Amino acid sequence: MIGHLVLWFVKTRVISFLILGILIFLFRYQISMYFFHNTTLAHLILPGLIYFFSMFFAILPSIVQGYQNFKLFALSSFFAFALPPLASIILLPFNISYMLLGFGLATAISYIITLKFIFKVGAFKAPIHFDLKNIIWSFSMPMYILGIILSLSSLAPPLFSLFFTQETIGYYTYSLMFYTASLLLPSSIAFIILPQTSELNAMKKNERASNLLRKAFLYYTPIVLLGSLLTLLLSGFVIGLISSSYLPGLNILKTLIIFGLFSGYGLIYSAYLVGKGYIKRTALVMITINVLLFLTSAIILKSL
Repeated sequence: MIGHLVLWFVKTRVISFLILGILIFLFRYQISMYFFHNTTLAHLILPGLIYFFSMFFAILPSIVQGYQNFKLFALSSFFAFALPPLASIILLPFNISYMLLGFGLATAISYIITLKFIFKVGAFKAPIHFDLKNIIWSFSMPMYILGIILSLSSLAPPLFSLFFTQETIGYYTYSLMFYTASLLLPSSIAFIILPQTSELNAMKKNERASNLLRKAFLYYTPIVLLGSLLTLLLSGFVIGLISSSYLPGLNILKTLIIFGLFSGYGLIYSAYLVGKGYIKRTALVMITINVLLFLTSAIILKSL
């Protein structure tokens, strides 16, 4: 059953990504004019497409999770958070095209490392038929909507580019990499919480699951406080060392890092909710985080 569902989903994903990718390439000048207000920046669409197609592989960790290989799932998810920003920072001395290219390739590598296990378990084999209509409405559609909600933050740069200068958006996009980095530790905690909560929930040990969440919050709180303090005190010095040209956007960077640290509570709680099977509550938490991110970003960008 799992194999048939996975195969159907992968085929659908191939078709949708190809169609959308071709449309983005064909209308790259129009997209550049609309979002960047300058057709000479259309060349950035091409390395951006590398990142777009790398997201095709984002489904792979979920397949691994379905086969209960939580260690590989956590490793791939951690790499997906850590490697792209790291690659972009390493390529910072070069132009933005190389940064986008490195970000996309690092994202793809983070997910592709799961392929060996996926082929080993025969996840793409489909020996039986199933009720496609029922699966779409009862499983695929809710999870697809949740996936869109989880990806809302990626819409921030193109959306804000309609209202702010490209220089300001450049500072904002750069700061978003550090926002992503600030989510690394809570995401790692979330990856641990999720399978343990799911297991405890299956055994009807709800009190132990609640205690697990409380302990996670307790251990994470000193990290948030210390991280926020160090961000306020040292971020100017660090940015001055690695990329002084971005110092005018320092307030954006500080705000997003601290916001990311506090958003970690939401990520940990969302993992707990998923483990309990509360998809609607999870969606509500993630919507709240994304709305707050958009509001916080708009306020800090307007004040720049």
